[in-house]
Amino acid sequence: MKKYRVLLPAFLMVTMLLSSCGLFVSAEAPSPTPSIDLISTVVLQTLSAQSTQIALEQPTEAQLPADTPVPADTAAPADTSTSVPNNPQVSTCDIGSFVTDVTIPDGTVLPAGAAFVKTWRILNSGTCTWDTNYQLVFTSGSLLSAASAVNLPGAVAPGQSVDISVNMVAPTAHGTFKGFWMLRNDSGSMFGVGANGNVPVSVVIVVGSTNPIFTLTPQPTSFAVTHVGMSINNSSANVNCPPEHKFTITANIESNSAGEVSYFWKLSNGTKTSEKTINFTDAGTTSVALSWILGSKGAENSNPFHGWARIYIDNPNHQFFGKQNFTLTCH
Repeated sequence: MKKYRVLLPAFLMVTMLLSSCGLFVSAEAPSPTPSIDLISTVVLQTLSAQSTQIALEQPTEAQLPADTPVPADTAAPADTSTSVPNNPQVSTCDIGSFVTDVTIPDGTVLPAGAAFVKTWRILNSGTCTWDTNYQLVFTSGSLLSAASAVNLPGAVAPGQSVDISVNMVAPTAHGTFKGFWMLRNDSGSMFGVGANGNVPVSVVIVVGSTNPIFTLTPQPTSFAVTHVGMSINNSSANVNCPPEHKFTITANIESNSAGEVSYFWKLSNGTKTSEKTINFTDAGTTSVALSWILGSKGAENSNPFHGWARIYIDNPNHQFFGKQNFTLTCH
């Protein structure tokens, strides 16, 4: 539009010029009228000159350089860092495998307040031998009036299985109760069962319910020793040296049905008695006793002497029961 505004005055100027020329021509000698071609030529020349001027006045557009080729991608340097595996190797020293519930399978229905023995059979699927310093320990859920830790009944070599029993009591309230237990080695490290050795074993009971939430059929309770009560004639004695004092430790062994029980005693000085048997004709309690005379083979290493005795039920439980502690002071 600006271009045409510039050309229009030039066109009018030419027109006026031609008209004025006609005004001054003498009537006696009229000048020939310019032809259309001549006018067109003059107009085109004028427009061409104006166009040239306009073109010179316009800023010159900078010419864009030719496209510069983009260099090919430079190869990334090789990754020399060491990759970290997503699953670090699991230690194979202490790993267990669950074999079976020897007693009280998950979902067993029990009366409120009933005493029972839960026994798991666990295979040593690791590479380290488990000794009696290894324990089965409570980790979460319902303790069910049990001790929070139970020592293994004996050494368990790789590839061997062990039955671990825990005395428990069903709650008086109705409902489903679950407890979870794991193994602990002699260094205090916890481990369990499964491929990675991190799964606990469980006890699940249903108390007072005629419609348990589990589909498992409750099985009758297997013959087992359900409780061992320990007592001593004198838990703290003061005597003259050498002492030669006799302690009598009594164990009241309670079974849940008829059967044969085998047991032995273990003392704090490392002594282990020979294995003996008891025949139960029905559920009930039988008492056994052990006499230990201290000082008959020389003075004890410490004064006062702190000792203990415990009983191991080999059949059917494969389990140590609680200790009876005592103290002997000689003057």
